[in-house]
Amino acid sequence: MNEAEVNPELPEAEPTPAPPRRIAYRHRLPTRLWHWVNALTVFVMLMSGLMIFNAHPHLYWGNFGANFDQPWLSFRGRPIPGWTTIPSTYNLAAARRWHLAFAWLLVVGLILFLVMSFINRHAQLGSFDMRAAREKSAGAPIEIISPAEGIGWDMEAFAIVKGTKKADAARKVADWAVTKAASELYSKFYAVVAHPEVKNVPKNYPADAEARMAKVDFQKMADDRARVLAEWSKRYESKAAPKN
Repeated sequence: MNEAEVNPELPEAEPTPAPPRRIAYRHRLPTRLWHWVNALTVFVMLMSGLMIFNAHPHLYWGNFGANFDQPWLSFRGRPIPGWTTIPSTYNLAAARRWHLAFAWLLVVGLILFLVMSFINRHAQLGSFDMRAAREKSAGAPIEIISPAEGIGWDMEAFAIVKGTKKADAARKVADWAVTKAASELYSKFYAVVAHPEVKNVPKNYPADAEARMAKVDFQKMADDRARVLAEWSKRYESKAAPKN
């Protein structure tokens, strides 16, 4: 039989079913709701602000305003059409009420967002590695990897400023900062803490993270500080914003 011929008795292969689609939310529900409320709020404030502008269609620059003296830009009559304003007919008092009411909604929304951020620990996630572990545990389609060359890290530090007038109080805080209780509190936000007895590594956090942390010679860093800063200034200072 010719290889190009097809045996009609052989069943056709069934097509491979497409994998089920999975919705991966980039933000939590409170964040998404807050964004949509903000969009509505800004939209209403803009339209009510245009009606307020119709009441005094003059723009000022410098130490001028409210009066008709020396406007930077002036319009005659009511330049903004009613279909773009709230309300659509001229009513300065109503426009102000709309404007201020939604301004308060913007403030209340921010407060509620901050409260929810603490409730769902969005504002308490600490470092990016801790957040990655928690997001993965919550079902996020991500993988946490450890560079073979070593994991970069930084260190939180505590110091008492020389000459402080509250030396006794500062020493009490410093003494507490190195206790086990303090490390237990830190471990809610950071996987690796100073106290050796405190281990609070979240699920899906790399088990060998501490062992793979890059080795840092702090004495060498201190000795080379002036040279590194000078080289940095030489290479990049010209690209920085001008100093006032």
